[in-house]
Order: sequence, then structure tokens, then C-alpha cells
Amino acid sequence: MAGVAKILSVDEMRAVEEAADASGLTYAAMMENAGREVAAAIRERFPDLNGKRVAVLVGGGNNGGDGLVAALSASVDYFVRYLGE
Repeated sequence: MAGVAKILSVDEMRAVEEAADASGLTYAAMMENAGREVAAAIRERFPDLNGKRVAVLVGGGNNGGDGLVAALSASVDYFVRYLGE
């Protein structure tokens, strides 16, 4: 990630997502983008994951969906554990 990231509150992030959705960027597209970026960051940070099994821990809600997309996008052997209710 280049530059400095701003940390948003839950309410601020919800407002950003609602504005993005209203402008035509769907929640599904946001989830795909987030998951792919997480996968890319993981591959950059841990370039030697080939041949290793990776645990992906997800909860309910949108972040869980981001985690599932990241697992699919990382091009590694993975297993997912759902930690929600």
C-alpha cells in the first residue's frame, strides 16, 4: 500500500461504501476488489507460500466475504474456517 491510509470508524466506512454504491460501484465489486487486494498483499509479504496450506479465518458479514475472495484469489492451497455464529 502506497502512502498513508486513513483509519475510518464503522460509521465513516459505511458512509463511504454507501456513496460508492450510489455512484455505481456495487457491494459485490467492492468485495471482489478488497479480497483481491488482500490476496496481493499477502503474496507480496509472504512470497514463498507455494506448496503450503493457508488457513483463512472469516466471520460473518462483509469482511467474511472479503476473506473468501482473498482465499480464492491468492492462488494457494487454502482452507476456510467460519468463526461466526
